[in-house]
Amino acid sequence: HSHRLRFFHPVTRTDCRLTAPLPPDLTRFIDSLDADRSSF
Repeated sequence: HSHRLRFFHPVTRTDCRLTAPLPPDLTRFIDSLDADRSSF
């Protein structure tokens, strides 16, 4: 899953960037992994 995407438009060569926030449940899961890692 990628929440950031960057590409050049094939015709105009315009730099395109798309950003989508992660779902809240996935954000909480990642935060819990980070918290577990910092306890070592």
